[in-house]
Amino acid sequence: MRGRTAAAALALAAGILGLAAVREHCADPAARTRPAIAGDVAPRPVRLAPGESLRLAVFGTSLTANDRWPEGAADTIAADLGRPVSLLRVARAGADSGWAVRQTDRLLAFGPHLVVVEFAINDADIVDGVSLRKSVSNHRALLDALGRETGVILMTTNPARGLRGWVRPCLGAYYGAYRSLAAETGAGLLDLAPRLGEQVIAPTLAELVRQAVTLQDGG
Repeated sequence: MRGRTAAAALALAAGILGLAAVREHCADPAARTRPAIAGDVAPRPVRLAPGESLRLAVFGTSLTANDRWPEGAADTIAADLGRPVSLLRVARAGADSGWAVRQTDRLLAFGPHLVVVEFAINDADIVDGVSLRKSVSNHRALLDALGRETGVILMTTNPARGLRGWVRPCLGAYYGAYRSLAAETGAGLLDLAPRLGEQVIAPTLAELVRQAVTLQDGG
């Protein structure tokens, strides 16, 4: 009996500690006071000089590292603009926004006109991710490093179900942080969480780019 009582006490303690860890991971007291936007929003305007190619960087997790949507988007954008698109992929399975901050030099060396960012899905992982406060801080640092001359599009991705969902109990709050950051900073938003699919990303991203890019005289 004593052994069973001790085991039950340990299980209860583990549950309480686990709940506390989840609450700490998900906590962001400032979230309720931040403005937010919903739906897709184009980034800051981008102007291409006559004959200039569009430099597009995609920056993210396994969705960006392993899928074909970046090439599909680049092809669609090139056809829309009548200009070549140079594509840089900086992505890694399991990457979070802490890793992203350490890769900004690679992006800056490329000199992108536009950067698509998607790290919220991995930041939200309570095992391997970062707290919501840290995620917001990392993304602010990333946006600051890229500067106001670079168009940034924050992209929400899959809603995460099954085991992936269990280890991301507050994923919606991380996606909400993207919506708030877009409202605060003027970054674009590609809000795909309710409708993610590779066939959706490329044309939806291409539409935002079409809204943002202006071709200067000379075509």
